[in-house]
Amino acid sequence: MEIRIDLTPQMEAGLSAQAQMQGMSVNAYVQSMIERIAAQRSATDLSLEDFEAGLDELAAASDNLPVLPAEAYTRESINGDG
Repeated sequence: MEIRIDLTPQMEAGLSAQAQMQGMSVNAYVQSMIERIAAQRSATDLSLEDFEAGLDELAAASDNLPVLPAEAYTRESINGDG
């Protein structure tokens, strides 16, 4: 599908700058933004069962995570105060 959008010069310049920072063409950058928004939207439309199934998958995968030492949970290690 092709969509035409009229942009102000400022919006065009902003999109162009953002696309360049990402190393993408403006078209590819805008498409990636639209895909990201669509994915976020569909993630919020999950049924309770699908959401719980996703949490179960995360929980199952967490069995292989390393255990952090107690020092990792100190204020100094988190904030870099020490």
